[in-house]
Parts: sequence; structure tokens; C-alpha cells
Amino acid sequence: MIRLSRKNVKAPADWPQKVSKALPNVKKFKKAARTFEKQPLAKRKAKVFSEFAGDTLKKKKFPTIWGAAKPQLAAMSNDKCAYCEHPIGSKREGQVEHFKPKSLFPTLAYNWNNYFLACGGCNGAKSDKWPDKGSYLRPDGSKDPSKRLQFQQDGSVNARKADSDTNVTITDFDLNRKPLVRHRRMHVEFGVIQQVNTCIGAFRKNRRSGLKQAKDHLARVRDRKMFYSAALTQCFLRAWNAACPQAKLS
Repeated sequence: MIRLSRKNVKAPADWPQKVSKALPNVKKFKKAARTFEKQPLAKRKAKVFSEFAGDTLKKKKFPTIWGAAKPQLAAMSNDKCAYCEHPIGSKREGQVEHFKPKSLFPTLAYNWNNYFLACGGCNGAKSDKWPDKGSYLRPDGSKDPSKRLQFQQDGSVNARKADSDTNVTITDFDLNRKPLVRHRRMHVEFGVIQQVNTCIGAFRKNRRSGLKQAKDHLARVRDRKMFYSAALTQCFLRAWNAACPQAKLS
């Protein structure tokens, strides 16, 4: 997970009209949604919005019109899942994920600031979950979420410090699921370990040349378009700085 900018993710001018057309009665929906959210979270989890005010929805389901956000969300996350950085190869493959689940926070169901592009693995794992305390790491938050995560060479990830928000994010989004860990490990092995060893060898022969190679490769793995860029960057820096402490990079 890397920090994302929502600068260009804006709802189209006709979005309110689309929402009005999708819902039986927008005013009634909004009023019911505000009333529902005044309840304690535990009570909302026991009786989600579709059970509380299903008559404000069509067939007790939220009309799924947020697919219109996919192109902009994909651009924001560089065609990667906003949470695990797994590549999303097609529009059909990507899913619009509600950061705060619509079943618990219905006022945000049609709010574009609540949308991220996610892979099926992350979106399916998280589903309608929300922590009883705190929050999940937010990709477009005020701080870089990658600094709270620590990626290992074996492809796994853990919280950098004792941090309940980070731990619950890793657990609820299943960021250590086996296929994802395997893909991250493969990218680290071929995109980092082999390259960093080459850079270290070059540095030992010629410090100036080797350091330049290391900086150039670090820039490549740091590229926001690179799959698993947070993991690659951390693993490269850790390996390089351990082998060449006299020329640490950051």
C-alpha cells in the first residue's frame, strides 16, 4: 500500500442525478441513513442498513452505479489494487471498494471520496467489515501508509510497530494470503535481490559507479506504477543499507 492522491478523482457533474434516478426516494434514503448512523456501531453491525431501511433501496439492495468511478480510481492507483498493489489488468477485474462499508455507513454509499479500486482478493476479504475501534489504513490519508507496514523478503507483511490500525488492516484485507505473498516474493526475488546484489558488486569495484547503479534501480522500484512498489522499495533499501552502510540510501 502506497499513499495515493485523490486530486483528480471527482464525481461527474450529473452524479446527483444518477443517484436520484437509482434510488426510490433520495430524501427518504438520506434521512434514514443519517438516523441509522447515529446508532452505536455494534447495533449497526447487528442490523445493517438494508434491514433497517430496506424500503429506501431497490429490492433492499444498494443500486450499483459506482462502477462509473473505475477509470478515475484506476488512474489514481496506477491500475493497481489500492491496498495490496496487485496489478489489475482490465476494467472487469477491478472492483470499486467502499472504504467505509455502505451497510454500516450508508451516507457514504454514493460518495466518491469513499471509493478505491481494489482486487477481488482484498475487496472480498474485507467485505462489510469495519473495526470496532480505530480505522483501517487509508491509502489517501494524510500520512504514507507504507511507513506503517513492514514487508519481508519472503513476501509477507507485518506492522512496523505495535499498531492496532495496521494489524487490523493486514488481517481484514488478508494482506498475507498465500497467492499474494507468493507474488510479492517473486517480485522481490527477481526485481530486488538479484539487482541489489549486482549493485553491491559494482559498488565494491567502483563506489561511484555502484552507488549510481543503486540509486537508478531504487528509482525504478519506487516508481508508483511498479507493482508492489512499497515492498520492493523496502526490501531494496534494507538489503543495500545492510551491505553498504557507508553509502546508505533512504
